Amino acid sequence: MARGLPADFGIDRARTWLDGLARQRSRMPSVASDLLRKGTDGLVALPRPLLAAALSCLLGGAGQMHLGQRRKGLLIIAVAIVGLIAFAVPGLIVIVVGVYDAYVMARRLQSRGTLGDWEFFWHEPEAVTWRVIRTERRGISEAFLGVETLRIDNREGQRAVSRSLKIQKQWVQSYVIEHEKAQTTRCEIEPNVTRSSIVKRSVENLYREKYSYSESKTQLVEENVVVEVPPRASVCVELRWKNILDNWVIVLANQLHEEISIPVALVTKLSFDQRIVDVH
Repeated sequence: MARGLPADFGIDRARTWLDGLARQRSRMPSVASDLLRKGTDGLVALPRPLLAAALSCLLGGAGQMHLGQRRKGLLIIAVAIVGLIAFAVPGLIVIVVGVYDAYVMARRLQSRGTLGDWEFFWHEPEAVTWRVIRTERRGISEAFLGVETLRIDNREGQRAVSRSLKIQKQWVQSYVIEHEKAQTTRCEIEPNVTRSSIVKRSVENLYREKYSYSESKTQLVEENVVVEVPPRASVCVELRWKNILDNWVIVLANQLHEEISIPVALVTKLSFDQRIVDVH
């Protein structure tokens, strides 16, 4: 006789017990779905690995279902319920192992971005390799830097004068990778993918070929501006400095046909717009 069953456990009682167990198992998907749908504010606020573990504490494989391993989660729930009803200790062991498995699987999902349907914590993680498959140009844009004002005074003059101003300014070539604006075919952005060295190397190689990019390259803007000042007048020359940006998207893909698009902008030029304002 199995542990947990009375000695006078007859055939009729066995049938009744098995029918009750079948009804309980038929309710498992709805119970798990209700738990995952309702949840609590405290659980939702947890980091994802802890949330998955907490859900598995409440209901066997609910954490695995939360991570997308639906069939695996339902199996753990079924085994845990059967174990608790028939053999209490093995049922608790299944729940504890399920909690640990949910935590490990959530960590893998964060770092790797994907899980196998029947992947458990004892399996070797599937290697996911990201590579750059293409670059897409998005055009030129401007980034305003600030205003510099130069004043030319001719209030004592009796005739118009012409002034030639030599404008000089140094700038360093640089690029910006917009990690927070990355888009993916998955529902989440994985920081270890968008911030990987492959992205940095790809950006530098692209711009090195196109613009002779160098991170320490300092360039000088030098331009002469001629200003005509009327007699008995004073004017201000406003120089509105701006960076000229070349915008691209770096597209990465893996062997699972998932793609990530990461916007990148390179400062290709420093320029300015000028405006002359009369000062009374």
